[in-house]
Amino acid sequence: MLELGLGFCCPFSVWIGSTWFIDIFATLLLKPLISACFALFIQYTLHLHSRFRLMTL
Repeated sequence: MLELGLGFCCPFSVWIGSTWFIDIFATLLLKPLISACFALFIQYTLHLHSRFRLMTL
């Protein structure tokens, strides 16, 4: 019974540790990456919009 309990606890702690690691990874790497991509996308659409306005003038 004790072995079964330990067998259940170990994968559970590994799972908790991996989700914690993924959360830190997402916070440190993905959020700046997503915000940078979003900023680039906004700049690109504004650039296209200004070009389109220049062409129509």
